Amino acid sequence: MVKVIEYEQGFVYFRCDKCDFWGGMDVSSSLSDNCAIDVDVICELCGDDRVLYILKCKDPAYAKELNAKLGVLRAKRLAERR
Repeated sequence: MVKVIEYEQGFVYFRCDKCDFWGGMDVSSSLSDNCAIDVDVICELCGDDRVLYILKCKDPAYAKELNAKLGVLRAKRLAERR
């Protein structure tokens, strides 16, 4: 199982329990102000993965809308698994 250890300014640090791989992934190109995204964090050695949901809200007026979008992203992922 891939575990996200840290997220810092567009860079995700993770560890894969399955193969004991430590890695990082740059997601800054996918981010913009006031966005909600889902990112597949994939182990480079064994291919195990995890979904990371990121919400970046600079303007509080968008907070409810972005939370709703995050909920839709999660629901879509759950529907894909079934």
